[in-house]
Amino acid sequence: QNSPGHVFVVHGDLSKLACDAWMLPTDDKLTIEKSWGVSHLLKPVQKPDDWSNDGRRILRVTDLQEWPQEQSLPYIVNVGGIKLPICAYCEATGATTYCHNDDTKLCLSCDLKLHDNKIAAQHKREPTKDIEWYIEGARLFFDTVKKDFARVPPKFGRERPLIALPLIGTGKGGAQVSAGGMVVALFRELLQWTQNEGFDIALVSIKKSIFAAIQVQRSRIALEHDLWSELSASLKVEAERLASLAREGGLVLFLGSGVSSSAGLPNWGDLLAELARKAGMTEEEVNLVTQMNYLDAARVIEIKLGGSAALSHAVAARVSVTNYSLVCGLLAGISLREVITTNYNRMYELACQAIGLDLAVLPYAPASSCDRWILKMHGCVSHPEDIVLTREHYMRYSTNRSALSGIVQSLLITRHMLFVGFSLKDDNFHRIIDEVRRSVRKTDSTREESPKVEHSQRTAKESLPPAKFGTQLSLSENSITKMLWTQDVDVVAMDEHDHLSRKQQARTLEIFLDYMLYQSTTTTRFLMNPQYDVLLEVRKRKGKGKGKG
Repeated sequence: QNSPGHVFVVHGDLSKLACDAWMLPTDDKLTIEKSWGVSHLLKPVQKPDDWSNDGRRILRVTDLQEWPQEQSLPYIVNVGGIKLPICAYCEATGATTYCHNDDTKLCLSCDLKLHDNKIAAQHKREPTKDIEWYIEGARLFFDTVKKDFARVPPKFGRERPLIALPLIGTGKGGAQVSAGGMVVALFRELLQWTQNEGFDIALVSIKKSIFAAIQVQRSRIALEHDLWSELSASLKVEAERLASLAREGGLVLFLGSGVSSSAGLPNWGDLLAELARKAGMTEEEVNLVTQMNYLDAARVIEIKLGGSAALSHAVAARVSVTNYSLVCGLLAGISLREVITTNYNRMYELACQAIGLDLAVLPYAPASSCDRWILKMHGCVSHPEDIVLTREHYMRYSTNRSALSGIVQSLLITRHMLFVGFSLKDDNFHRIIDEVRRSVRKTDSTREESPKVEHSQRTAKESLPPAKFGTQLSLSENSITKMLWTQDVDVVAMDEHDHLSRKQQARTLEIFLDYMLYQSTTTTRFLMNPQYDVLLEVRKRKGKGKGKG
């Protein structure tokens, strides 16, 4: 790749993230923990004769050509076979630094304390051979994947490969007594590798405490390096604004089909083409159908398939998923209460469930006692009979699903709606927002002026622009869309000058959401875990002289 890669931080399930390759941790006995839930995907693995802590440490589970294209490829890596030595000073935490002058192995916290003066700071120090052993496991993984994918196009239509790994050695591995030190050492290695090689990396943790600790380490490095250099200053401001709304509880998500594309699901045109072929239509007929309005095209395919039930079940079968996109993984990590989607698939639900959220799916479950709920406006693969796709379905929507429309209308009024992967072209949404527009904004023709109100007061009041209902994250700049929605929705384009390819624009959106998640993340949970005490010390020291508390 010509440009540097990016390090994403994801709160989620590593085994379910749609990526090119991911690290499946093991030890010197080739133990695969059941908690990874991948035994059904893996053939029995024979332990190589040279498999050991000092010998061979990485295995590809199969040849690239044999692995299903829709599945991320796991690499089995020994990153749990040794125990870190205990710090010679505190005698409690795993040692990550060796001081040559004192001939002493120290944990990162004690290293900071003992070398916090001009003379001691000059001591020759380096990572211990033990912590280096874990980092070397990550390098082996990166270099093997780089070689394997040198001539293989990235999966899921991405602009460049995405590879994923956990915070190595801190689960049941030998570095769990120094998780904070591992965060510091590994993150810097990931940053250097992405800068040199151009691949994207996702550092994934299913534990909230580890996820928060990684974000703290990012904040430390961000004082010295721009970790989101792909984003313009204006995009960063927008991400910070939306993150602030999320922290304050004022944000609601509206997800369209675009959030699923980086996990291999087809767009509307491709989906209709696949369904048309499934219905037995010729290529000439497929071309004609895909040139029609999507709603009318769906009706033609429905007739060919033999009815509404056949179409609904065919759609459900095609968009059922077992993994989720990076976009969904990042969005699931943002703390909020309500989500709306026109998607049939369960990708966002999988991402939320992976981090232990009690997610209610409306209208199929009550939302009273859950952590978060998602409203499926157009049905769900788990209820194919409710899927909305043809023009007839759309025309009857307001009658059959008025309660759902009412929920959306209420949220448009009481929250700021963030549209991701949604083009604002859906007919049902147009009807819903028009009703909201008419109910909360009086037009010039219906505005009544009180004769008791002074002209100057009216002028000042009317000069204030009405509050907008939400923000749409679009891939490219579209002046016509901005003009159409100027009074209702802020349109934020990832490519403000139309210089990037479509795939590059999609990647910029991922980086934007990564920055937004970083800005919205609270770090209180990791503070309760003594494994990460070192990061508190690091943050205090980095804050000296910055004028910040």
